[in-house]
Amino acid sequence: MIINIKTNRTIEEIENTLSNQVLEKYPRRYSENRKGINWVSNKKDFLCLFYEDDNKDRFGCQTTAKPFFYGKLIKFRGNYRIVGIACLNIVHILIILALLLITIFGADEFLEFDSETLFGLVFACFILAIFVNDLLIGTKEIKKYLLEKFG
Repeated sequence: MIINIKTNRTIEEIENTLSNQVLEKYPRRYSENRKGINWVSNKKDFLCLFYEDDNKDRFGCQTTAKPFFYGKLIKFRGNYRIVGIACLNIVHILIILALLLITIFGADEFLEFDSETLFGLVFACFILAIFVNDLLIGTKEIKKYLLEKFG
């Protein structure tokens, strides 16, 4: 999912916003699920938004931070924009791809249309609708978070 946000801030202002926050990619002890923002490159024009999950090592230290947005600050016609890709839950994306592949490769079964095939088709569409809705809600939340911080 591609996100495009218009912002009034320059790279320097965004850098000041980020440097004023205490953001640790791997906090030392006992963190809860927190969101953070970090620069990816030394040029400081690529953004990475991440959240910290509950994976801890045996000493209770945070072990992973999962990215959910990679973006770039670009200047377009005098205005700055944050353009990037929302990296949502990979499990949902894999399930959608699997359902699409099953539908495509099982198309020859649809020629012999019976109640079992109809039930499978309705069930696949139902599952697909649930996951697509979840993806759209996640993208809206990421966009809202970006607008709140930089809009």
